[in-house]
Amino acid sequence: MVDYDGAVIEELAARLYAEANRVAGAWFVMMGGGGLLLAYLSTQVANAGPVVSVFLAVAGVVLGWRMGRARAFALRLRAQVALCQVAIERNTRRTP
Repeated sequence: MVDYDGAVIEELAARLYAEANRVAGAWFVMMGGGGLLLAYLSTQVANAGPVVSVFLAVAGVVLGWRMGRARAFALRLRAQVALCQVAIERNTRRTP
């Protein structure tokens, strides 16, 4: 039988927070790069003007920032739920 260990859940929460920090930056870079790639392709292939290129680049960066923040928030929320469960267990534990 496995015994309860709150430290494991606290480590999970710490890992979720670290992942949240990484995922926010990764989405920003990934979508920003995609926006820049679309901007480049729009000028080379579609002969679009600079306004369209700047719009695509900015849209990619903004979407990446927003999506990254949303995913990071979801990970932080999961960490907080886990920590809340540990706190509930500590506060309701019966001592013999």
